[in-house]
Amino acid sequence: MSEHGNLNDYLFQRDFLQGYVNDYVSKGFKLAKFFTPQQTDADTFTKIKDEMTIDEAIESGRMHKPRPMVKNADIEMIADEFYETEIGYIRSIGYGIQVNEKLMKRDPTQVYTTLNRISKLAYLMALGLETSCYDAMKEGAGIKGDALAGIGDLVGTGVDQKGVTDAIIDYGLAFDLDDIADQELQYIIARKPVLADIRKKLNSNEIVVNNDYSKIHGWTPETSYNYAGVNFNIGSKCMQNTEIFGVGANAKLGNIFYMTEEGAFKPNISIGEGASAYAPFINVTLEEPNRKEMKDVWTIRMKANVGVSIDNPKALLYDDNVGTLS
Repeated sequence: MSEHGNLNDYLFQRDFLQGYVNDYVSKGFKLAKFFTPQQTDADTFTKIKDEMTIDEAIESGRMHKPRPMVKNADIEMIADEFYETEIGYIRSIGYGIQVNEKLMKRDPTQVYTTLNRISKLAYLMALGLETSCYDAMKEGAGIKGDALAGIGDLVGTGVDQKGVTDAIIDYGLAFDLDDIADQELQYIIARKPVLADIRKKLNSNEIVVNNDYSKIHGWTPETSYNYAGVNFNIGSKCMQNTEIFGVGANAKLGNIFYMTEEGAFKPNISIGEGASAYAPFINVTLEEPNRKEMKDVWTIRMKANVGVSIDNPKALLYDDNVGTLS
């Protein structure tokens, strides 16, 4: 065994690669983590869309408030006719690389070079999966920025701390659907430069009001922060700096449906936290060398079959006009 370890412990063990790739990909999820993973063996799935709040359903006449019932009366059944369903489709993304075992044995350091290549491909897969979530969230949001009349620009030039706070309050009011649902704005998701600019505009007032120097000075672009009861989280690279998502509390946003390949399995080894919730979200397969045609060449394939469903549009806000960074 060389000082670099046994080659088979790395590249040519599917168990290792399955855990390695799933862990790497899941760490890159910014938007996907707001969805619930659901495994499926079909290439389609049903999306249930709840477009109305309770108050809106009552106002439209599709539901009514409780009525007095006479003694021994049957319970009146109210049909959920304001729920809509549609079919969603699973799409596949993936990569494959070929590895020459003979060359690897000649230079074992190439193991780590190849693992680095696999990491980069896993990153691109994570970005592809994030893009699926982004597209669904952008299209399916029940609250759009243009519906928030008069909100200030969160990050534009000349916007002060009060303007940012007022905008956050207006966003929060947009989520105040009804008393029963207790729907409130819990997360604002944006790119790092947007979060940084909002943070700058909030700093001066927060130092005075909350006297909390540690929270302000300890913040980095890699961390989220909380202001006025709202968590500001880092968004995906597929988002633009002019975009934000708002996600409501106490309501399930939607599902990520994923289909596994035949023989896919959960890793038996622990690479790190994060992979277990999604594995085998990314399916990894190994094709052994064909000794006659492609001697010593292994093929490593990474594939994901995924579909995204927004189940509660009213739990999602999308604004694509948060301004130009100052």
